[in-house]
Amino acid sequence: MANPMGTDPADNQNHAIFNATTRKSTDVDPRTGLLEAYVPLPAVVGNAGNGPVVDMGLFYTPLVNNAAALGDGWSFAFTTYHESTGQLTLHSGEMLQVAKGQALTTASVIVTWENSASVIRVKRRDGRVETLKQVASSKVYVPDTLTTDGYNILTMSWTSTEHVIAGVRQYQIQLLASATRCANWCGSTISRSMP
Repeated sequence: MANPMGTDPADNQNHAIFNATTRKSTDVDPRTGLLEAYVPLPAVVGNAGNGPVVDMGLFYTPLVNNAAALGDGWSFAFTTYHESTGQLTLHSGEMLQVAKGQALTTASVIVTWENSASVIRVKRRDGRVETLKQVASSKVYVPDTLTTDGYNILTMSWTSTEHVIAGVRQYQIQLLASATRCANWCGSTISRSMP
């Protein structure tokens, strides 16, 4: 059977080089000679406008496969952690090396592990806090919750589709739904499925 993910010379072991500069632009990277793109899309604002705000813009680089189920090279700007490489890619594009179970503190971010190293908490100095959880058996961690003020929380649900290519397991990870919760004053949850 044909591989539904597609097979190309670059795979999820490679990294989006543009992420190292945290820029949001469409041009040819002079370091690589490759076209990289940023497509701005409307942001999602949770909790009836109270936040948090999630940038839904799309990034493109020819160096990554279809890991996000958006097509080869395309991805959203979500914080992710790849256990196999120890790479934490922040929503802003910064990349950090973090060994599983090891805390990390830098000038802009604090990374801690909870629940026997099954949950990652990423705290930014600006108040943004993301909780990442592993999707199924993929060894990829994606945001489970996001808050920027400690009261208004966005909760996300993800799915993973496993494929075996030449005896190696590959995973596509897709955002299923998001829910906002106003923890302080309304006590309710509103769910919205993603198309």
